[in-house]
Amino acid sequence: MIIKTKTASIRDYQKLVAPFDNDIFLSMNFNELNSSKVDRLAPLIFFSDEDEIVAGIILGEKDGLARSPFSAPYGGITIGKELFVDNLRQVAEKLLDVCHEKGLDLLITFPSRVCDDRVVVSNQLFSEQLTILGNNTDICTNVNHHIPLDLFPTVDHDILRRKFRAEEAGVQFRQMETSMENFQKVYEVIRENHVKLGYPVRMTLEDYLKTSAIVSVLLFGCFLDDEILSGAICYVTRTSVVQLISWGDRVELREKLPTMPKLGFDMMSWMKTQRPDLKVIDLGPSASDGFESKGLSHFKESLGAVRTLKNTFFIKTV
Repeated sequence: MIIKTKTASIRDYQKLVAPFDNDIFLSMNFNELNSSKVDRLAPLIFFSDEDEIVAGIILGEKDGLARSPFSAPYGGITIGKELFVDNLRQVAEKLLDVCHEKGLDLLITFPSRVCDDRVVVSNQLFSEQLTILGNNTDICTNVNHHIPLDLFPTVDHDILRRKFRAEEAGVQFRQMETSMENFQKVYEVIRENHVKLGYPVRMTLEDYLKTSAIVSVLLFGCFLDDEILSGAICYVTRTSVVQLISWGDRVELREKLPTMPKLGFDMMSWMKTQRPDLKVIDLGPSASDGFESKGLSHFKESLGAVRTLKNTFFIKTV
């Protein structure tokens, strides 16, 4: 099979690739919503010589780079009807050729292996082809954590001890409706947490509200009376996978009244009992630029999380 490449319009990509698309971060709706973060949105479709869809990828062009993702935890390709390694090799070749012709290097972060569904397997195989083909490739590997909900609860005793301590103080867990008022409560406690701990605040409240129009959002919080003490925002990204986008607590109360163990435990319990369609919660990376946060990794693993690797490829094509 000979693979051909076409730079597609947003609408053509939506029409032709969307039927194969089952991950929100790889969808045109999500990437178009965030297109202001790049200079140009560049959807590519790869066809067979019989004009069948082999794969698609949405790139964002900025600062001499073709990026996937440019506003999500991961990017990568959407595979067509058939998954063949030889096709992926040709897609990788064509993608590098397109980047070279445009004078752009390629920066791509692949989903970690939180499960063995079509999204993960196709992108894992595709990344292997890029590794073979890319002569000038740097790979940054970060630790990522996820919880298989069928194995939950397998938590440390300390998590349960601190959970019970919060409950004895009257702390209650809530799964919250996605109203503007609730978004604001959860967002503010997370934003304040990130500012005090020196973590970047990557999204505004307006960003979350806009995204909630196209993504299934789950909001969670721990409350003492009506005061929110910790919160989490999650996206259902595909049929059985939910992605933790952000979470945090009131840092000044952490020693006196720890609520993150209760938030994490009760959040997993709610998903397992109330959303049996969800099989995995992706807790996201516990590292940045290859440097692991041991405290964050320890906390996630004390909740029963499994570690995998998330790879970011930088490939010079120019």
